[in-house]
Amino acid sequence: MGDNGSKTASGQQATNDGTSDPALDETIARLNASFARKLTQRLAELDSALESIRASAGAAEDLAHAHALAHKLYGSAGSFGFPGVSREVRVIEDLLLDIIEKRLSFDDAVWQKLTRAGERVRANAGPES
Repeated sequence: MGDNGSKTASGQQATNDGTSDPALDETIARLNASFARKLTQRLAELDSALESIRASAGAAEDLAHAHALAHKLYGSAGSFGFPGVSREVRVIEDLLLDIIEKRLSFDDAVWQKLTRAGERVRANAGPES
């Protein structure tokens, strides 16, 4: 299998001969825009899952649900041009995993860390979030 190209200095997808592929650039831009439109909803889902953890005092099923949402958002945000969201969601994912695996207890201090990370996630999501 051959190399499918790489990004140019301007961030466009380059073909093997170093030129930009406008059709591919357009597809990538559409995918990124679609992700950005859905980001607010995905962040609201994560916020709701975190609130469920707080309401249930760290019930295992709520922790697992929030962790799964954070894990998916961590991977997709980085792939679709939101590295700051990805980085901060990773903090949430790691905290939740530490609680799930009993390295941390769910308490007010951990809740504050989750809350602050959530604020940073929204700050990195842009003006629409």
